[in-house]
Amino acid sequence: MSTNPETTIDGPLQQWLDAIPKTMPLSAVKHPVEEHALTVLISDAKLASDSLRIAMLWLRIGEIDHSHAIVQQDSSPLGSYLHGVVHRLEQDFWNSKYWCKQVREPSLLSSVSRFMSEFLTENGMTEPASKMGIFTGSQFQPAQFVSACEQASGNSKRSKGDRELLECVGYAEWLALWKIVNLD
Repeated sequence: MSTNPETTIDGPLQQWLDAIPKTMPLSAVKHPVEEHALTVLISDAKLASDSLRIAMLWLRIGEIDHSHAIVQQDSSPLGSYLHGVVHRLEQDFWNSKYWCKQVREPSLLSSVSRFMSEFLTENGMTEPASKMGIFTGSQFQPAQFVSACEQASGNSKRSKGDRELLECVGYAEWLALWKIVNLD
């Protein structure tokens, strides 16, 4: 898998990111050791004033409480998008879909779609993601992705392969948003 988005973060924080598994769980999974390591790395990287970047780092390890505290204070399209991701990870699917609909920023959605389309193509996942309805043409459908995660989390007939695909799509989405937050 392609895993190194262009970012402005380097050194220990980038090494930490590179060492994390290249999937995103369908629900929040706390990692106390990673939480401590990330707290130190955020402080060392002097990111205190970079709230959305910090929120994304917390999301990356499934620490939704820290991330939620940040994104609920940010009414930007990117903040709303991340708010939807937080609620998806805590399996509050209705609320996640609500925040997906609040984004209303065509350029943000287009950028996410473009990056994710490239990622899925490079990793041979385009067809299965399209079959799930996660992509319509080359357009990523965040609310449909939430619905697919909801189906996979319940007492569903989703196969292990489908769950793994959804975790890879979640990772691709995180990478796309990470790339966007680092361009600002």
